[in-house]
Amino acid sequence: KSNYVSISKIIEVLMRHLTTEDQRDTCASCLLLYTLENAGEHVPPIQIVLLKGLLLPLRKDVQLNDQCRIVGVLLQTALKSKDPLCQTSSAVLLASLVNKCQDDNVLRGILSLIEKEIDGGVKSEHPAESVVTLSWIVKSLILRSHVLASVWLKMLIRLLGHSTISMDAANGFKTILAESAELSSINFCSERLLFKQWVFQWIFDDQLATLFNSGDENSKKAAALAITYIVIAVPASLVVSQISKLIKVFVLCFDSKNAEVIAATLEVLSSLLSTGEKVFEEYIDTFIPRFLECSSSGSMIVRMNALDCIYYYGKFQESRLIPYKNKVIQELLRSLDDPKRLVRQKAARARSRWFLVGTTDDR
Repeated sequence: KSNYVSISKIIEVLMRHLTTEDQRDTCASCLLLYTLENAGEHVPPIQIVLLKGLLLPLRKDVQLNDQCRIVGVLLQTALKSKDPLCQTSSAVLLASLVNKCQDDNVLRGILSLIEKEIDGGVKSEHPAESVVTLSWIVKSLILRSHVLASVWLKMLIRLLGHSTISMDAANGFKTILAESAELSSINFCSERLLFKQWVFQWIFDDQLATLFNSGDENSKKAAALAITYIVIAVPASLVVSQISKLIKVFVLCFDSKNAEVIAATLEVLSSLLSTGEKVFEEYIDTFIPRFLECSSSGSMIVRMNALDCIYYYGKFQESRLIPYKNKVIQELLRSLDDPKRLVRQKAARARSRWFLVGTTDDR
């Protein structure tokens, strides 16, 4: 299968350098070779992988002769294929077609079909696959600044309250905010400026706030993880400007006892603390005890991220740190005996930093 992925990438590079006319002719000829059946889940995964290489780099003014049928096939393989590579390739290719569709009436028809299939998938035996596909479509609409981007993002936010796929929905925000060459200008896709900042404003959306404040435990965890993924993606200065509103989110993340949520939260806080923003001095009583607790977590990533946070806190104003100095130094003793070398190194660095607090060598 790896050979076909390589071939697909070669096709993609070649197609990218063709003119609009040449792309149109090449597609028309090559699509005749595909046996795209109506029941898309039965299309061989290899065909979908190669189709991605053919269609992903198309220019916006290249119109496919049978676009609706192709969309239908990709929807079926994205939701029902048992091959993970085929599922992802189909979802990405769907997102690319949505991003480049220039006729708004055609686009709305395609989106209506996609929404119907995703809604059915969520309610049947393909809920996780439906969330992945939804995430890519949301990303595509946001990147092209389409008026329906808000509507589709709200669909994903609603799934944060779903009883079984809430965490899948949270991971959808990671997909939306990740850099993606497939949906970039290199493949002639529209790219919205500051799209991550646009997503950031949704942290304070009433629907997300309701899930976070009054949802069940799973909904709160999912909402917290989604918010954390958003915060990771945007500039630190933007997060600091809203830090007082986000403290409650971070605290809930620590209380979730979910290693994935806690690791992501610590990654955010480590990045923010490394900037030396003075606002964090106000929250030392909130964070230091939680960082120390996380330093003995069963997850290596959590331990490492917690130790990074403790290290960066050790560089703040000493008058705020001295009450915690002895406790931190004592608690980090056990981390020096951690079975993982990388954890021991970070523990030694953090402990050395806190030894200097209040001494003449501190600054």
